[in-house]
Amino acid sequence: MTQTRLVTPRFAVVTLAALAYFIAIAAVLPVLPVYVENDLGGSSFQVGLSVGVMGLSAALLRPVLGAVGDRRGRRFVMMTGALIAGVGMLLLTVAGTVALVVLARLVTGVGEAFTFVGAAAAAQDLAPEDRRGEAASYFSLAIYGGLALGPLAGDALYRSQGDDAVWVFAAVMCVVSAVLARVSAPGPTAAMADMERPETFLHRAAIRPGMVLGLVLMAQAGFVSFIQLFSDDIGIPIGGLAFLVFALVVVTLRLVAARVPDQVPTIRLARFAAACSASGLAIIGLTSSTAGVVVGTMIHAVGQTFLFPGLFKVVVDSAGERSRSHAIATFSMFFDLATGLGGIALGLAADGFGTERAAFLAGAVLCGVTAVMVGPIIAPIAARPAEV
Repeated sequence: MTQTRLVTPRFAVVTLAALAYFIAIAAVLPVLPVYVENDLGGSSFQVGLSVGVMGLSAALLRPVLGAVGDRRGRRFVMMTGALIAGVGMLLLTVAGTVALVVLARLVTGVGEAFTFVGAAAAAQDLAPEDRRGEAASYFSLAIYGGLALGPLAGDALYRSQGDDAVWVFAAVMCVVSAVLARVSAPGPTAAMADMERPETFLHRAAIRPGMVLGLVLMAQAGFVSFIQLFSDDIGIPIGGLAFLVFALVVVTLRLVAARVPDQVPTIRLARFAAACSASGLAIIGLTSSTAGVVVGTMIHAVGQTFLFPGLFKVVVDSAGERSRSHAIATFSMFFDLATGLGGIALGLAADGFGTERAAFLAGAVLCGVTAVMVGPIIAPIAARPAEV
């Protein structure tokens, strides 16, 4: 049987636009916690707040902007979001207090609400129906490719030229993303123009998968927020390497196992992913060695490899084509909530126990509980027929 082509030039450029955007977002990750704690004298809670608050503003806007994407087209939301995120990055150049950093991150979150929804929906629009899980795997390479390249660029710029160079670089990459989106992302169609506003704020097909995603990604938010500070505290400053190892594992597995989300039942795949993340974070939280951090990061990365594509596929398959952007927006809202609440909650755990080690152990417990509960949560939506 002849397969319909998935990786077309247009699909590739949409993915490159997303890659440029996520390089911008990720370049800030190893620098912002150090800047808030060392330069601004912030606590672990304030570090978690500064990293995570972007997700909270994005989460509030996601469902509304998802409906906009279904009416105005993916190009509009991708370009608008990337440019707003760039403004948020530039605001960091004048943020001399934790409060101003939080404000800049809130603005960036507004851009994030637009960009991710537009890019993810555009990739699905351009994918054959029977290869949506594979398309999600390839598209997510932009996220984790950004997570691999962005922190390396951000850390190098910070060490050689200071924090302002990182913020400016991130803003420039947002502009690059907007330009690539302009030439590749689908515009509005006649059918989109005639669409009515959704009857519900949240798309029902995305709520249960989003809950599972959010619970596991709360732990991932703790990993992102505290791996740099934790590795410094235990005397093995390899936080930047940990980001790279994490991203390389995810990118490699997403390439060689791209068809897995189309072949393995969603519940089984999500349970496996949550259990891997729990094991990896527990190893990091209990170790004091470079090998322990690297091994724990690799196992955690295996879980993160399969979590998003498997859940994303069941959301897209369950939602009708005319409300795809709305469903993706609802699903990705949980991504943002996890980013915001996870950094804050695990920051409180680190403050309460006086060590970043507690953030990783709390994340491991959260993922372990999710692995046990994933069946009852996902089963109803996995069995539901697709909407028209």
